[in-house]
Amino acid sequence: MDTRLVAIIAGQPGADPVLWPDQLEALAPTTRPQLFLLHPEDAENLSRLRQTYPTGTLSSYNSPMEGRDFRIYFVPAAADEAVLVDPEIGETP
Repeated sequence: MDTRLVAIIAGQPGADPVLWPDQLEALAPTTRPQLFLLHPEDAENLSRLRQTYPTGTLSSYNSPMEGRDFRIYFVPAAADEAVLVDPEIGETP
């Protein structure tokens, strides 16, 4: 995956969103939501993510182009950081 494209789509064209395995522990104390993209065969780092962020959920993206599949590990925000939306007015209180 070309990480420059991920940064551009996220609205941060100059950023480098690559996170190397040895950098994972530095993120662990955060309460913000996290999104990790992994190679489908990267069992070792998926295991690390599950240990570090047990509330995360795993899904897969199956690309129509051969060899472009990836896994998505999403970690929701901690309860104190979650943005609550008032269903009656459709915005945050």
